[in-house]
Amino acid sequence: MSATRASLGLLVVTLFASPALADPFVLDDFDYASTVEAQAAWLNRGLSPKVAMADSGPWGTERVMTLPCDFTAVPDRCYWDRLDPFDLSGYPMFELDLYVPDPDAVGNFTLYFHSGDGWYSYSQDIRYAGWQTLTFTAGDFEELGTPAGWDQVDIVRLSPWKEADVVTEMAVRELRALSPRVFILRDDASPSPTRVAKATADLAFMLGDYDVSFGVLGPTHVDNGHLLQSDLLILPYNDVYTPQQIAAIELFAASGGKVMAHKMTSQCASGSGQFLENIARYLGVPLED
Repeated sequence: MSATRASLGLLVVTLFASPALADPFVLDDFDYASTVEAQAAWLNRGLSPKVAMADSGPWGTERVMTLPCDFTAVPDRCYWDRLDPFDLSGYPMFELDLYVPDPDAVGNFTLYFHSGDGWYSYSQDIRYAGWQTLTFTAGDFEELGTPAGWDQVDIVRLSPWKEADVVTEMAVRELRALSPRVFILRDDASPSPTRVAKATADLAFMLGDYDVSFGVLGPTHVDNGHLLQSDLLILPYNDVYTPQQIAAIELFAASGGKVMAHKMTSQCASGSGQFLENIARYLGVPLED
């Protein structure tokens, strides 16, 4: 199995050397010249400590912006705001490179975008220690209040939520918006929601394991135009299609996009071998021995 996984790794490097169709738009690389400059850009809110710049720490020897969290002093979370205008209407996905030393201290991490009289909000669970890339799909953001649109974002908020009454310090190195080459279509109307959830999670884990940037589209967002910017749509476990979804998928295929129906199995790393061979075939990339 290790030889198979090694060959699959080479395939993925070949397939996704450029994980997005266009260069990502970096909202923040967190490479401020000084702590004073970082604190001027990212304002601490509530009882949250101020951010700081550091050249080394438990994350390694790279320069990062740290997010100190005294969860003994705050009721539920720490959060910091950057006040700058952004037009993010053309980006279906966001990624944040985050270092977490103690996942037991942080329940989840929420990325917020303020627009108009409301916010777009999306939380991701923190499952392990170390560097990790949190992925946020635009179509899955919850609307709080009355946001005016992704083209009128004026505040970005980073917010880790307290899981334990401890003092901890996270680090960030890049926040970016991008258009992935691959989308997963999640079936929220299936009569088998448990199977859908598992198939989608297994597929997402496998793609993430090989550093493949991807987005997840809910059934109400498949026709929002983002799909047409990608190369491949994967249907991991889909039973129900609305006429609008069918029309959007047909338009995508007619425009040169590839559609792949794939039901995950429990054999051989969730069927990753056959799955990635199919990706290679659909995208016209040869599978090297």
